[in-house]
Amino acid sequence: MKTNVHSIQFRVWLTFLAFALAIVLVLWLFQVVFINTYYANMKENNIISASEEVKSVLESEALSEPQRTTALRNIANQYNTTITLIDKSTGEIFSYAYVPRIEGADKPSVGFFSPFVKDSIITGLEAEINANGSSEVLKYYEGSDMLVYGCLINAGDNAYIGVIASKLQRLDEIVDVISRQLVIVSIGLIAAAFIASILIATRVSRPLRQITQKAQLLSEGDYDVHFSEETKGSYVEVAKLAHTLNYATEGLKQVEKLRAEFIANVSHDLRTPLTMIKAYAEMIRDISGDNREKRDAHLRVIIQESDRLSELVSDLLDVSQLQAGALAYDPSVFDLTVLTKKVIGRLDLLCEKTGRKITVNTQEAVFVVGDIKKIQQVVYNLVTNALNYSGDSSMVDVLIEDIGDDKICFSVKDYGEGIAEEDLPNIWDRYYRVDKEHKRQIAGTGIGLSIVKSVLELHGTEYGVESTLGEGSRFWFILKKGREADTNE
Repeated sequence: MKTNVHSIQFRVWLTFLAFALAIVLVLWLFQVVFINTYYANMKENNIISASEEVKSVLESEALSEPQRTTALRNIANQYNTTITLIDKSTGEIFSYAYVPRIEGADKPSVGFFSPFVKDSIITGLEAEINANGSSEVLKYYEGSDMLVYGCLINAGDNAYIGVIASKLQRLDEIVDVISRQLVIVSIGLIAAAFIASILIATRVSRPLRQITQKAQLLSEGDYDVHFSEETKGSYVEVAKLAHTLNYATEGLKQVEKLRAEFIANVSHDLRTPLTMIKAYAEMIRDISGDNREKRDAHLRVIIQESDRLSELVSDLLDVSQLQAGALAYDPSVFDLTVLTKKVIGRLDLLCEKTGRKITVNTQEAVFVVGDIKKIQQVVYNLVTNALNYSGDSSMVDVLIEDIGDDKICFSVKDYGEGIAEEDLPNIWDRYYRVDKEHKRQIAGTGIGLSIVKSVLELHGTEYGVESTLGEGSRFWFILKKGREADTNE
């Protein structure tokens, strides 16, 4: 299988392996390449630290001569150095040397650089300090592999030239041993890192690959896939991603279900008036062509069904434009009472034919702020929706009331079968039906509540529904109260 260099698995493997190689490189640099430099710096720091302590001992008036001698010897032993002091006034030399013990011997061995220090280095440093007037000199003597630090020390009435020397050990053999060990360690570490990086990369990428495979099925229309949200042996982030995808899958299932219902319902509502138009047109052609009375009756039906078809298409366009944000919000101050009575007046003939009754409870004038054309559409859709579901009672109550805080509440109540609580969140969807049985509307097109939702959300206002099974439903929305002086009517 071809490796994708942009995949998570490859990048995790490459990152882990690069990290292991970086560790190996750092080990080689510090253990082999820079070890001599590091060792020399360490020796320099030790000598300088020893000189500071020597100065403190010589300057201390609290120490007796035996205590001072012991302290200086301890400093020499602590820092693995030879400490030599030259009294500037008398030229007397005092030496405190680190003397390593030979295993099995009763007495310490002779200082390994004492003759050289006495005969060569001390004399040279003393001359250099006196000649240059410098208080510090640090020199490396390659022939003897010695690092020597000379300094001028003032201790009360006495002045000393301090010479602190330390022998640098040859590290070639040590470096060679370390190099051989590092070769073995490096090979083992890289091999282990290689294997571990493959295992880790595979473990990290496996759940993501599984999610990707199922997501591919989802994109192909299989909404029955389930993404595992198990966190044991997996990762919290992957589980959260799976949970989100499961939530999206359920949403897609619902959308697909509503889409199928929408297509079926729109097809039914389009087919019914078209069938009636065709049927009555054929009746005019075959039966009532010479009978004026029958022909006019048939033509009225054709006109009514054409109007209904036009209204359905218009509502579909309106809801699409509203949900796409293509319609602008044009607010003004208007009388909601007048608008409501105007809408209900359009339904008087329908109420008379169907035996339904609409009661309006409101004040004489209630001014609100909103888009008058769109609010008129909302009122019409809510009232016709109540007429469609008023049931045997045939009663619809419209209430406009001032609820305070400069807010006006408009509500429509029917006394039909009501809506189950689990169906309430879905009734605002296009063509959603509680009973799932497509019935021809008494008024409206069946997508009125979807238009209501889109218009009221365009207004940025509150709206809702309250329903009890067997008692009916109450739809409501709130508009900001307006002032009569601001009206254009």
